[in-house]
Amino acid sequence: MDIKRVRHFLALAETLNFTTAAAALGLSQPALSKSVRKLEEELGGALIRREGKRTHLTPLGRSVIADMREFEIAGRRLEAEAQRVSSGRSQSLEIAVMCTIGPQPLGRFLAKFRAKRPEIGLVLHDAAAGVIRDLVLSGMVDLALIGDPVDASPQLRQIPLYSEEMVVGLAADHPLAARGAFEITDLRRAPYLDRLACELRDTVLAHLREEDLQLEVAASLAREDWILGLLTEGAGIAVLPESLLDRSDLVSRPFANGRFRREVSLAVPVGREDTEAVRVFVAAARRFGWSQGKSSL
Repeated sequence: MDIKRVRHFLALAETLNFTTAAAALGLSQPALSKSVRKLEEELGGALIRREGKRTHLTPLGRSVIADMREFEIAGRRLEAEAQRVSSGRSQSLEIAVMCTIGPQPLGRFLAKFRAKRPEIGLVLHDAAAGVIRDLVLSGMVDLALIGDPVDASPQLRQIPLYSEEMVVGLAADHPLAARGAFEITDLRRAPYLDRLACELRDTVLAHLREEDLQLEVAASLAREDWILGLLTEGAGIAVLPESLLDRSDLVSRPFANGRFRREVSLAVPVGREDTEAVRVFVAAARRFGWSQGKSSL
């Protein structure tokens, strides 16, 4: 149902005078008559009855006028909400964050962004590597923070933010914590915690196969908090991004040749930057000093 026709009918019902209602609406009288006829066709019955110079509401007109008023009020709310969202005022951004991305430096960026633009709400969704691309392209979320590798798509623009080493994580009091850099062959020296959600898991496993290594897998887990909990208890060691190890009871040890790195990027669907909130977020992410934790937001 066309909201404009509803408004035309309500103006006419208020005055019961085509000339007066048309003038108030800024329409010609024939245009108002045509609009009301179209509404009557949609409803399947007459809303207005003319008796000479007198105009009355029909039984149908009297019956629907209260609902029409509610419909018109709801229409105004929808229009106001659409304008508010389109302009970026008090808009919320839905952002998928790959579950392997640690709280730092993401937390620093989000805190500074909110301090600068408090009118833009942020809704963060934890997402696995295998589904995050589809979440963004389907429109379920506006943006995504991703780690390598994510399948390339001409519809998805990836803006590099920072890169980091993949390291060996272990408890601070673990017997292997005294070592310096690890060789990949050292992974067999302790029970191994297999991170199922790791976007570089296949790469690491391929290197292990090349070395003909068999690991003692203590547990295979998809949740990073469980992995960190087991590391803290000394249940094993794991290969994970350095930014995840932000706890005093855990330490990181690099690989001797720095062979594993990942790049964290902001994924933006092509054409999605049609709202101010998205444009502002993308621009702020580009300017932020991700590696140093400094910002020019």
